[in-house]
Amino acid sequence: MTTADPSTVAAPLVLAYLINYLLYGVSVVQFLLYLIQYPRDRSSLKMLVWLIFLLETVTTAVVGFVGWATFGEGFGDIVSLNYLPSGWALFPFISGIITTIVQNFLSWRIYRLTNRIWLSGVIFVISVVGCAFSFFFGVRVIQLGLHYDSPQAAGKYLDVWISCAAVCDVLGTGAIVTILTKSYSKTLRGSTRTMVSNLLKFSVETGLVATIWAIIHVSLWATMPQTSFHYIFYFSLPRL
Repeated sequence: MTTADPSTVAAPLVLAYLINYLLYGVSVVQFLLYLIQYPRDRSSLKMLVWLIFLLETVTTAVVGFVGWATFGEGFGDIVSLNYLPSGWALFPFISGIITTIVQNFLSWRIYRLTNRIWLSGVIFVISVVGCAFSFFFGVRVIQLGLHYDSPQAAGKYLDVWISCAAVCDVLGTGAIVTILTKSYSKTLRGSTRTMVSNLLKFSVETGLVATIWAIIHVSLWATMPQTSFHYIFYFSLPRL
């Protein structure tokens, strides 16, 4: 049973659910833009995009169910904050799968651009290890029982999972930035240089955001384990 101030448990959860839905809205817009702008992409790539979008939709539904169980059915009942809704147990598994798919796609793109297997192989192995530990984390929480303190008791698995995700983000971003920088230096046409420059900025920004997000999550998890502030970042990780 948690001994934390109820406000430090409930308030961050509300913010976490709101941010999750906000980022899902961004995902919907990105998904629609992809369908409109790239209608001629290979079927395999389209299937991958559809799969990720469907998994993110399931994740959003799970978060909505968890939020309803906590603040709808459990409204006014502080004791309900000591328990995790049953849908919570699904999140580590779905999140680990989404993260691994995206990271492995990035490693494949790096291989196609460089024809060097070693870096792609490293990212692949680390991402699979991270996915495995996300499953270990989910299973361990279920074994301990869906109580508020159970995730802390299984925290070592979460630490490895999030650390692997952060390492993959750093390696992937570094590789893409290096590739784009070399392409930029070899490009003479103004329009092409502008496009490569924009891709370079986008890669740095997205990779940096994902890495910082993971670091903040782990830091809050380690320093404030009895509060829910880390969930603000935990529920949003698959979106990044």
